[in-house]
Amino acid sequence: MRPGAYRSQLIPYLREIAALRRKNPPIPYREIAKILNDKYRLDVTHNGVWQFVKARSKGRKVYAMSLTEGS
Repeated sequence: MRPGAYRSQLIPYLREIAALRRKNPPIPYREIAKILNDKYRLDVTHNGVWQFVKARSKGRKVYAMSLTEGS
């Protein structure tokens, strides 16, 4: 990775976030942020989780994530 490039703190939790969003009904972003904070002491907002999912959604209107980081 080039120096100064941004790397999300949520990448290590990608699979867990994807699994929570795949549940029926999907776990809300606010609840995912709370789970990450309680479980890993990770300071993240619901908007941060939403943007993380949106960035990995491949431009779909209904945001869904791929399990591979590079895709």
